[in-house]
Amino acid sequence: MATEQPIQENPSARPSADIALRKKEIPDFYVVKSGDTLSRISKEIYGDIRYFKLIFDANKDTLTSENLQIGQKLKIPKLPEKPQE
Repeated sequence: MATEQPIQENPSARPSADIALRKKEIPDFYVVKSGDTLSRISKEIYGDIRYFKLIFDANKDTLTSENLQIGQKLKIPKLPEKPQE
């Protein structure tokens, strides 16, 4: 009896995706819209939610709470040379 195995992402494909992402044109700023979260913004800008902390760190001097304000202008950092884990 055959058992179904979940399809797993090829780990070797991930680094090339990160390299392509670093070459993508990243805006310097982002203006917060209704319903935005740092994770959603990260997904929209970088294509991956795992970079939300980069956005937070770049704006920690103006982010005083977890709530973003509509119209708030956030700095968007470039991706680091080494991918985040």
